[in-house]
Amino acid sequence: MKRCVFIVGLAVCLFAVSRPADAAVAIHHSLHIEDGLVQSQVNTIYEDRRGFVWFGTFGGVSRWDGTHFRNYQIQDGLGGLDIRGIHETADGALLFATSDNGVSILRDGVFTILDEDSGLPGSSTRALHLGADGTFSVATGDGLFIFADESLDPTTARHVLPGLKVSGFSSRRAGGVYLSTFGDRVQIYENGTATPLDPDGVLPGDIIRDVHETRDGTLYISVYRNGVWVWRDGVFEPFAHNAALASHDVKAFTETRGGDLYMATLDGGVAVLRGDAFEIMTTADGLADNTLWAIHEGRSGKIYFGTWGGVSLYDPGRFATWDTSCGLQSDIVTTIAERGDGTFAVGTIGGGVALLDGNRVTRTLGREDGLENDRVWSLLSAMDGSLYIGTHTGLNRLRAGRLTTVYHESEDPSGRVYAMHQSPDDTIYLATYGGILVLKGGVVEPLYKEEDPERSSVFSACATQNGDLYFGTGVGIVIMRDGGIDIPDSIPLLSTANVWSIHEGRDGTLYFGTDGGGLLIARDGLAPNTTLEVFDVTDGLSDNTVFGITEDADGRLYLTTRRGVTVVNFGVDPPHVRQIHSADGLASEECNQGAAFADSRGRMWVGTIRGVTCYDPGRDLPVVAPPMVHLLRARLFEDDLPLTTFDGGGSFDYRENFFKFDFIATNPASPGDVRYRFRMSGVDPDWVEDRRTMIQYTALPPDDYTFSVAAGNAWGAWSEPVELRFRVTPPFWSTWWFRILVVLTIIAVVTTVVRYRIRQMLALERLRTRIAADLHDDIGSGLTEVSITANVLEHKLSPDQRGLVRGELDRLGESSRRLVQGMSDIVWLVQPKLDSVYDLIARLGDAYRDMFAAKEIEFEVSNLESLRAVRLDIERRQHLYLIFKEAINNSLKYSRCSRLSMSAREVGVGFELRLEDNGVGFDIADSAGGNGLGNMRRRAGVLGGELKIDSTVGKGTSVIYTGR
Repeated sequence: MKRCVFIVGLAVCLFAVSRPADAAVAIHHSLHIEDGLVQSQVNTIYEDRRGFVWFGTFGGVSRWDGTHFRNYQIQDGLGGLDIRGIHETADGALLFATSDNGVSILRDGVFTILDEDSGLPGSSTRALHLGADGTFSVATGDGLFIFADESLDPTTARHVLPGLKVSGFSSRRAGGVYLSTFGDRVQIYENGTATPLDPDGVLPGDIIRDVHETRDGTLYISVYRNGVWVWRDGVFEPFAHNAALASHDVKAFTETRGGDLYMATLDGGVAVLRGDAFEIMTTADGLADNTLWAIHEGRSGKIYFGTWGGVSLYDPGRFATWDTSCGLQSDIVTTIAERGDGTFAVGTIGGGVALLDGNRVTRTLGREDGLENDRVWSLLSAMDGSLYIGTHTGLNRLRAGRLTTVYHESEDPSGRVYAMHQSPDDTIYLATYGGILVLKGGVVEPLYKEEDPERSSVFSACATQNGDLYFGTGVGIVIMRDGGIDIPDSIPLLSTANVWSIHEGRDGTLYFGTDGGGLLIARDGLAPNTTLEVFDVTDGLSDNTVFGITEDADGRLYLTTRRGVTVVNFGVDPPHVRQIHSADGLASEECNQGAAFADSRGRMWVGTIRGVTCYDPGRDLPVVAPPMVHLLRARLFEDDLPLTTFDGGGSFDYRENFFKFDFIATNPASPGDVRYRFRMSGVDPDWVEDRRTMIQYTALPPDDYTFSVAAGNAWGAWSEPVELRFRVTPPFWSTWWFRILVVLTIIAVVTTVVRYRIRQMLALERLRTRIAADLHDDIGSGLTEVSITANVLEHKLSPDQRGLVRGELDRLGESSRRLVQGMSDIVWLVQPKLDSVYDLIARLGDAYRDMFAAKEIEFEVSNLESLRAVRLDIERRQHLYLIFKEAINNSLKYSRCSRLSMSAREVGVGFELRLEDNGVGFDIADSAGGNGLGNMRRRAGVLGGELKIDSTVGKGTSVIYTGR
């Protein structure tokens, strides 16, 4: 036994030694119990139709949406903790094969258990399989239990192959399935019959870990402690790379859509067969643990490795990272350069320069090699094959493997070389902390320096297509043009910005990465007072400090920041923006200034504080399948509502109007790229885009509502919205029936009041008519009789007596006639049918007809018919009548006129009455204090109108009333 342990241990050591320790890290992200995983030892992995990834472990099962875990254990209803297989049925139920208590079925959030007590003989289940014929098989330690379908109805179960310890299935192209067993080798099961694949015992063992038939018909068989064997065209042979596996058993095979075959080994990491190439990845490559039981390829192409230390996520070939575990002497990478022979150089802070060939660090250059300083700021691969190394205290040159010093400056800031550029004439420009230097013919000379240290701090350099050379400084930019230096100092934002990076796009657009000001864009050059476009965090930039700018073959910009890399395509409107973060494979979110580089193969290199990452955009194909969005929770105020409440449309009281909705999108491939858009009908006029996974709506007024939420990925693919419909019912006083009742009640009340008012008005009109008749008949006739009696009395008296009482009799007759006239006016005023402006003017003409005739005055009226429809109440008729009666009296008494004219016309919503005479006129100023004119104006004011009196001596008089 000790000898076996020694041999296995020796094999592990030989395997570890055989792998280069300085190869790139390929696996960048793992999930552990600290992240929410229920338990670290992962046995099986499954991705359901809704996009959730399920991890079966020795301690229960975890559901992952890319960000959050939902764990299930025995206390949640799970039948057992040791999960060996997972399957989703057509109706969305999840089946979990447990090694100690049958199959657990999760449907609508509730578990049921299929075990010995419920009809499944044998409680130890190892694997699940849906056959091509629709039957469903459960592998156990006592043969197979085959059900008619996925419902696992125990009444349809058939127990076959009793005594056979089946550990797994592999679909067989020729029909049926291959069964791996513990003790009975490989069996072919078809049409109810099992046939041994190896009846002659060619395989070196009876215990089979797993079996898998690839698309080309090759069968791979993992034999316990005897490596992998291949069965092809009826012939068994050992796997060609068994030696590289170092006797590590393969627990499971997984073939990807691209045809790569992944092998999960016990304590040997992941083995990958890509065509004829064979590769092994271990903890040195970032794997969480070297013992694996499961491998799964997600819909996005990302590979999940289920280890005994958690789950590791792998993007094949998309990212590669070098850090101190790979041979770098420091993780802080500040610069990258590609050499003429296709190798790469990586500059670090505190670790000098690392030279990469393929994915290995072949050499490092430090102080002991003659490097001026191991704090390296910039690298330049020169046209003659030399590598120039800008350090903190000068410049080195590596040529033909030999390192020499070009210049040394430990005291002056010009010793810090932050960027370099070589022009076509072999001149090398050095951007330093103390200005710009020129290296030509082996001699370094100053080109530009300012007294202002910020202006002399030069961090970046960029040559444009027209031959200009731009330098970014601590305060704006410096341009070398036609051999001279130009400092644009009148460009808003740019003139005062700390410019970390400069890039000219293929279309000539200039991009300036600033410290805190985002990306500044000049599309039409840099004329004085040019207004630059700004692209910042409000537009999707991950951070407003842009350290580096590179461009790929498709014109996309890669902006390195303090919070990852932002990829922008300005060629579409609006610009397409997506992010690359550490969860995607970036060594660190925090990038370094100057450490952004595009190599000759189109790959992007990004230096961070935790190493350098090479990213291949060619492997980053657009994801057309959007994330799947799920409503997780609904709350009324703070109380949870079952989502079934909204089935068919929920109904809530008007006081129940505060809702919260929680949702999530399953996007395990890139959870950081998920965006949401939501809308509440009647509240949000359009979709609202956000990254929040909870939204609340308060004080919703009574109405019908639909809440919709959709999820999108970084490529602009959006899911179909998920919707909840509900209604907030109004209070009874706002319901249609109550409103109708109120309207009917109001109509009834108004009808009653109107009818009462009409009766009152009719009664009043009858009263007014009767009074007018009584006044006219009784009082009028009596006053007339008084006047006649006075005349009779006068004639009965003797001449002497008549002379004594003539004055009294005349006054009596005059008073009675005046009273008769006044009574006639009163009778006219109370007549309800004579209430128009037309009737008013007609009355004035009738009242003075005799006097006009006696004084031979011509009275003319005009435009009366237009005001026949203008009605006046009794008070307005009285005031207007008395105003114009006074005006006519004045004309008769004083004007000595021969003609009086009265006209009327509509003015806006009112009317105008005009009385004009052709008399002698008068001076208004001398008559301003008269009672008659004052009364006229007072009455006009009471009516809310305006009275204008126009008169000039010798030219007549006009009285004009304007009002309503």
